[in-house]
Formats: sequence, structure tokens, C-alpha cells
Amino acid sequence: SQTNTVSLDVAVQADGPPCITSVNPLVGAYVVDPNSPAPFDTLIVSKVADDLDFFPTMTPNKLQFVWSLWRETDPVWRTIPISGNQYSPDYSIFGVGEKIRIRVEAIDRTMTPAGCDPMQDFCAVASCAATTCNQWTTWDLELR
Repeated sequence: SQTNTVSLDVAVQADGPPCITSVNPLVGAYVVDPNSPAPFDTLIVSKVADDLDFFPTMTPNKLQFVWSLWRETDPVWRTIPISGNQYSPDYSIFGVGEKIRIRVEAIDRTMTPAGCDPMQDFCAVASCAATTCNQWTTWDLELR
């Protein structure tokens, strides 16, 4: 008996970026009373779609969340030294009327950060894991 073999070239997509698909509160621009920050007492990423690492359904999960802060008085993105999918801002360190931006970026097992312009509120990238893929998302807050 003889077996015939055929070679095929098959295109395989590389590991795509993670996509933040659900956050709370909704991303947008808000005026916040620092003495009563609800619903901004805790910012939460509740879902991330990725071709290999889904959050929160996959355990163990290789996703990381990088939180950053931009202040009107210090207009540079600074990493906040926390880990996890939640961040509770300390509003007492900001001045009344100050504009701040808080960003969260999802990074998967490839450890590849997003390559968008840092001043964009969203880093939309091509991905097969979600229709709209935001690798990072930003809340714009003004304290009053």
C-alpha cells in the first residue's frame, strides 16, 4: 500500500493583543466630587478578550493590568504601582478643579505593550478576539 502526502502552506495568525471589553464605570469624561467619588471609588476591568488569555474565566491567567495616571499639573503618564484589575484612586492628592486621566492597559503573555500615541484615550488595535479591540482605555476626570 502506498500513501500519498501533500504539503500545504497554512497561514497562522500570531498571538493577538488582549482587548478590554468591559469596565465599570463606563469610560468617558466626568466631573467628580472628591468628597463623594462614587461611582469612581473603584475603577474595574471586568472582562478582557484574548486569543489565549480570557479574563476573568481563565485560571491561571497570564494577563496583567498596567494602571497609569496623567495629571494636568504633571502632564506625563506615570505608572501606578499596583497590580490587578481594580484601582481605587486617592482623590486627596489632587487639587480641586484639577483634570486627571486614569488609564488601564491589558497585557497578555507576550508582554507586548500597546504601540498607540499615549495621548489617545483608547488604543484600538487589530484583533480576532473582539470586534473592537481596545488594548487600553482611559477615564478623564475633573475634580470639583
